[in-house]
Amino acid sequence: MEHYLFLSSNDSLNYHTSNHSVDFTVELNRELLLEGRWKLALLDLTCDVIKSSHVTLCCDLCCPSWIYDQYLPVLRSFPVTTGVFSPNFAFPYYIESHASSVKRLRLYIISDTGFPSSFIDGPLRCTLHLQQQQQQ
Repeated sequence: MEHYLFLSSNDSLNYHTSNHSVDFTVELNRELLLEGRWKLALLDLTCDVIKSSHVTLCCDLCCPSWIYDQYLPVLRSFPVTTGVFSPNFAFPYYIESHASSVKRLRLYIISDTGFPSSFIDGPLRCTLHLQQQQQQ
């Protein structure tokens, strides 16, 4: 069992008017029930980078981890370079999810200082992969 989520920082602006490229909440049009154990990965990301940096993408579906002296729901950490940035993560890192259902999710990016990042001009688009873990 798996789900692909194709998301944009421009999604759900009618519900979340303060959404912007580095911190946004998306409302799905239906709830996804996640029975059992699930894991989540970032497959790709596209944005227009105005300043090279090292960033961390957080997602509230992830189990938290320690980073920059904070306990955050880290999905992936990676360097970005100025210009159109569009990596395809050929070897995605899967992070355990604590969610039992998904109707709303928040994605936000912090810089290597641990504070909110502002390295993007325009919308951010990404694809997340939710995959049920095999029973052991």
